Amino acid sequence: LSIATGAHLGASHAAPARPPLFVLVVGETARADHFGLNGYARDTTPELARRGVLSWRNVRSCGTSTLQSVPCMFSHLGREAFGRRTAEYDHMQGVLQQAGLAVLWLDNQAGCKGVCARVPSASTEDAQATPAGRGLCDGGECLDDLMLEGLDARIAQLPEERRARGVVLVLHQMGSHG
Repeated sequence: LSIATGAHLGASHAAPARPPLFVLVVGETARADHFGLNGYARDTTPELARRGVLSWRNVRSCGTSTLQSVPCMFSHLGREAFGRRTAEYDHMQGVLQQAGLAVLWLDNQAGCKGVCARVPSASTEDAQATPAGRGLCDGGECLDDLMLEGLDARIAQLPEERRARGVVLVLHQMGSHG
């Protein structure tokens, strides 16, 4: 079922002086209580703290696997409603794209589980044989840095009229898996 019908950008996006770039780093296995940003005693996130990033603290996973948690995270339904749903709905990325933004999903994990099906996306699996991939991958698993290789070019390939309104970049990281 579509919840994206009629989605549009508000007046603040009519003529931005500089189109926004919103980077959403997804690490669904990361424990919020182990981030220095969230008050953990050891400073585990010094670079992020210097950049003034937002860290959502009051969130809970919908499951213990990527298959369960990622679709729920990008749903308009809460955890309980998502578990009881009787239909499939558009995900956040589809709504943002329908509203006119450029959306790009980069994956270094077990895939987007359908939430990037209608938006431009790429996986580090596709880059393992490249020079950067050979340096950042070992045994089929890649460091998250590989998602940044060629990023400017990937963003430049998104439709210009959407980029002019803003870009939403989703980085689905391997992070603390394994």
